[in-house]
Amino acid sequence: MEAQAVQPDRMTYNCLILGHFKEGKMHEVKDLVNNMKTKGLFPKTETHDIQTEGHCKLKDFGGAYAWYKEMLKNGFVPNVSICKSLITGLREEGRSHDADFICSEINLKEEDDCRADEDASAVSKL
Repeated sequence: MEAQAVQPDRMTYNCLILGHFKEGKMHEVKDLVNNMKTKGLFPKTETHDIQTEGHCKLKDFGGAYAWYKEMLKNGFVPNVSICKSLITGLREEGRSHDADFICSEINLKEEDDCRADEDASAVSKL
C-alpha cells in the first residue's frame, strides 16, 4: 500500500489490528499501533475498544487493562460491554481491586456486575 504512495488511515490500521488479534498475533498488533502513532494517527475510541476487546478474547487481561487505562488517560469513554468482559477476566485472575476500579470509573448501571465478589469479601471479614 505504502509502496504505491497510498497512506493507510486510522480505519485501515484498525482493520489490520483487528485481523492480527483474530490470528493471535499480539506482537504484530503492538508494531501496528506504534507505526500508527509514528504517522500521527493516534488511537481513538474504536482503536482502544479493539485493543481492549482483543486482549480480553486472548485472555490477556493485563494487556486489556493497560489499554483501558490509556483510554481513560486520553479522555475516551470505554465500551461498557467490553469493560464487563475485562471486569470478569480480572476477577477470574484474582485482580478484584482492578475490577473494582473499573466499576467505580464507569459507574455500571447493572450493579450486580460490579458486586460479584461482595459476598466473598463479607465472609472473609468474619
